[in-house]
Amino acid sequence: ADGSSSASYEFSYGASAASSLPASSRFHTGASDASSAIAIDADWMVVADDEDQVLRLVNRQQSGLAGASFAMDASLGLVGGSEVDLEASTRNGSTLYWLGSHSNNASGDDRPNRERLFATALSGSGAGIGLTTLGFYAHLEDDLLAWDQAQGGSLGLAASAAAGVQPEQPAGFNIEGLAMAPDGSGAYLAFRAPTLPTSNRQQALIVPLLNIAELISLGGGPAGTARFGTPIQLDLGG
Repeated sequence: ADGSSSASYEFSYGASAASSLPASSRFHTGASDASSAIAIDADWMVVADDEDQVLRLVNRQQSGLAGASFAMDASLGLVGGSEVDLEASTRNGSTLYWLGSHSNNASGDDRPNRERLFATALSGSGAGIGLTTLGFYAHLEDDLLAWDQAQGGSLGLAASAAAGVQPEQPAGFNIEGLAMAPDGSGAYLAFRAPTLPTSNRQQALIVPLLNIAELISLGGGPAGTARFGTPIQLDLGG
């Protein structure tokens, strides 16, 4: 009242470039590095972030915070504070699969926590869904390297995954896609790197994982359990 009083309030905010379709755009808050999502129904999806191990239930029709969140850290046998670097997911009925990049970090340092494939069981519906961890597997990268070596090493995976190699270059090692196979027991692993063949690296790599469901119940291992099919190389025009 006397002109000398003041007060302050601190708040967090986010800024984004204006949408060209504002009427249909959604601005989901609470995380900024969403990397994969699975649609639950017309209104809800579960979203993964590559900076933490929290799965968020997000409204597909409305902007704002997640309606629920599910922290996975305690169920994945992680060591230290580095993230899983979640990059891919797929669904088979009520089972949702989630996949880390299995890559080195940007400096080429090994990050064992990224070597995680895990699954959650979906229950409930709409805003009331629940996610229960079914298990994880921690040896997918080891199995891929051993399998490639047994086939003569034509994919060069051991060199791509070696310490000191940056993951996103054409000769690196980085998984960023996952999709169920039609039979419901296998899946496809899609690689950002390496591209192939090793001589000129113009084709994308997909490796069939034949027994994804079997791996989940093993409590992290043992190594050597994953089975793979004939690799697929796709010419995507460079």
